[in-house]
Amino acid sequence: ALVAEQARRLAALRVVVAAPSGVEAPWTDRIGDALVAGFAHHGLDARRGAQCEDLVAHPEAGLTCDRSALGPRCSLTLRATLAPCEGAPLATIEFADAGLAAVDPRDESKARAALAARLDGPALAPSLGRALSPVLPLRVEP
Repeated sequence: ALVAEQARRLAALRVVVAAPSGVEAPWTDRIGDALVAGFAHHGLDARRGAQCEDLVAHPEAGLTCDRSALGPRCSLTLRATLAPCEGAPLATIEFADAGLAAVDPRDESKARAALAARLDGPALAPSLGRALSPVLPLRVEP
């Protein structure tokens, strides 16, 4: 009964994912969608938007592409804060361990496409779970 009540309360929270800062337009949509899916993985009602209802996630991102010994390498640095509509942040979420990098032997555009394919809810869910479990009643699997 306690687990059901926790799940009900968690599902009642509304998380708005603000537009990410630091990246160009095609990436803002991809990052926003991946964060929404990552929050949903943990039972939170999340959507992209600007008007906060309960909690707001503010993502910051940086996309870099350079040459590596294996060819063009693109990586995405992503972090976010989760806060109530008014007030101090509840959590800072670092996605350094989400594997947000890709290499293609010849073509930077293919490396970017491979990186975009890796950026999804399941890739972000573990980092979200670790950061949010101290402040929200999430069940985090190891």
